[in-house]
Amino acid sequence: MINRMLDRILDFSARHQRPIEIAGAVWFAISCAAWIPFLPIPVIPYVTDNNSWMLAGAWNVLWWGFAHPALEAR
Repeated sequence: MINRMLDRILDFSARHQRPIEIAGAVWFAISCAAWIPFLPIPVIPYVTDNNSWMLAGAWNVLWWGFAHPALEAR
């Protein structure tokens, strides 16, 4: 059951690899830029709140550490 679920997630990731990479990079950049006091970035939950860079970092670890290597191994 877990293998089928992971295969479906990896199939989805294979089809949408470039948008996932771009979204992860943009999310990380915006969440880091939210800490710069002179940039007027609007408050968006999970994107610009205080600990959003941790969530973006965790997302990038999951993508680049697990999903992307699994896609390349296929």
